[in-house]
Amino acid sequence: YELERYSERLEQSVKDRTHKLLDVTEEWEETFNIINDAITIHDQDFTIKRYNRAAEDMLGLSLSSSRKHKCYEICHGAGSPPGDCPACKVLQTGKPAMMELFEPYLNRHLEIKALPRFNGNSEITGVIHVIRDITERKQGEEEQEKLQSQLLQAQKIESIGRLAGGVAHDFNNILSAVLGYGELSLMRLPDDHPIRQNLVTIKEAGEKGASLTRQLLAFSRKQVLEMKAVNINITVEHMAKMLMRLIGEDISLELNTKAPVRNILADPGQIEQVIMNLAVNARDAMPFGGRLLIETADTELDEEYVKRHEFLKPGPYVRLVVSDTGLGMASGILDRIFEPFFTTKELGKGTGLGLAAVYGIVKQHNGFIFAESAPGKGSVFTIYLPVTKETLSESRTPEAETMPEGSETILVAEDAMSVRNLVMDILNPLGYQVILASSGEEALRKSDAIKGSIALLLTDVVMPGMNGRELAEALQAARPAIKVVFMSGYTDDEIARHGILDSGAILLQKPITPTGLAKKIREVLDGRAEAVS
Repeated sequence: YELERYSERLEQSVKDRTHKLLDVTEEWEETFNIINDAITIHDQDFTIKRYNRAAEDMLGLSLSSSRKHKCYEICHGAGSPPGDCPACKVLQTGKPAMMELFEPYLNRHLEIKALPRFNGNSEITGVIHVIRDITERKQGEEEQEKLQSQLLQAQKIESIGRLAGGVAHDFNNILSAVLGYGELSLMRLPDDHPIRQNLVTIKEAGEKGASLTRQLLAFSRKQVLEMKAVNINITVEHMAKMLMRLIGEDISLELNTKAPVRNILADPGQIEQVIMNLAVNARDAMPFGGRLLIETADTELDEEYVKRHEFLKPGPYVRLVVSDTGLGMASGILDRIFEPFFTTKELGKGTGLGLAAVYGIVKQHNGFIFAESAPGKGSVFTIYLPVTKETLSESRTPEAETMPEGSETILVAEDAMSVRNLVMDILNPLGYQVILASSGEEALRKSDAIKGSIALLLTDVVMPGMNGRELAEALQAARPAIKVVFMSGYTDDEIARHGILDSGAILLQKPITPTGLAKKIREVLDGRAEAVS
């Protein structure tokens, strides 16, 4: 009887232990399979013995399959372990190992941890792999790095732009004297004078300097723009013949401008400058010939697209694409192409301002520009310019260049002595009575001393002490009939900061020339001048 009772108790104990073992096993299996990381357990020959559901999903394994897989076949699609395999390191050292990699076979970024398995004698019997898919994290990090790089590049270009604008501003005063006196001297010399050619050379050099200054101002976005409705298709088609002569016979020009596009609000001359500079850049990138393609299209940038391109804003745009089949650029060069004075051309073959000017013009038009290139693959420049509802205006025939005369009294306020003297030498021979002042305060004192009328104030915008806007307001309060012309080597943001652009003012951009000054003064006095837009 006692033996029978003992047998029953033993049988019950075995059943209880078996149930507990089954419960523990089921709990372990459940835990094993709900872990998000892929886990594989394999022996010293890299044969996978067990794996969880996450491994089944990530690696394409089947829990019901009896096939024996090698871990390097499943993870890497290889016939042997890779050289930096963490499992190999574990089997060699007996210590855990970890690595991150992009696995092309699975098209995923992976974090792989390898842990050793030991028997009761502390001998390595295999390896446990814990594999985490970190693709989303890596993509997020790469996107963050890309956006950070774009931000740093934009800040760098912005800083260089401020410097370039300041240099151009001061240089414009110098060029006003060079070009102004050069033109005046040429007007007064007979055609056969022995030094006439010297003056022509000086004037041509000054004009080249003025061109460089305009490009600096374009890059720094400190130009005054004559904004009007422009149709890119019309602009490109009108420039076709000139572009063909510019790029040469060994480069074919293709236009894809058949589809109608909406108008943009732009300065026509500046948009032409963008297209011409990009065409020159493409020509120089194709020394052995090739193809230059210019395409236009209407496009709507949605929130999803904008998220992938930093600094873009959603809305309707006209897209202008200029692409070539040239030599292309490496990424290190591509990152710097919009910097002023950066060039890959030989010494003396380029100023490094062409693409910098393109960048500045596009930004000043509230647009965006992106460049794509690779060595041997050519380059693609894509520009987005916001559309406008304004319609095209009729073009007017330019008037002949003349030096109109007058007899009115003109008050000149300019802190640069060379510019003051130039204005005097231009306007006095034309019959005007010119009063010079080196500051706003001096201009007010001289105005108070004059009992007669002053027809016009010609003033620099940026001066020490009282600026041009403040001087104009003070004079107009005392002399309501006085007309005002502002001069500046700066533009847009600097002039806007001094309250000029929103005042319906007349602006004469430096460097000034005798013909340009005389013409503008007469237009204003006769009521025919157009205000800054």
